[in-house]
Amino acid sequence: MPELPQVTVITPTLGRSRWLDQTVASVAAFRSGRDALGHTLVAPPDRVGALAARYPEVAVVPEPKTGGGLYEAVNYGARINSG
Repeated sequence: MPELPQVTVITPTLGRSRWLDQTVASVAAFRSGRDALGHTLVAPPDRVGALAARYPEVAVVPEPKTGGGLYEAVNYGARINSG
């Protein structure tokens, strides 16, 4: 069977969404048994530590300093995960 490509789900967040727990749980459920699927949260720098402690199975990275909003956060997450 051919090796599956690495896929990463990138979730931009302010770290305060009432749906964040459900989002992380949904990705985790889909990840079950799929080593080629990762999950990255892109969050404000002051929320990274708390989110990393809350979701140890997820890569939590600070958003770019450019403050470009949602799309910049997604693009940044894609850039840092592309190796």
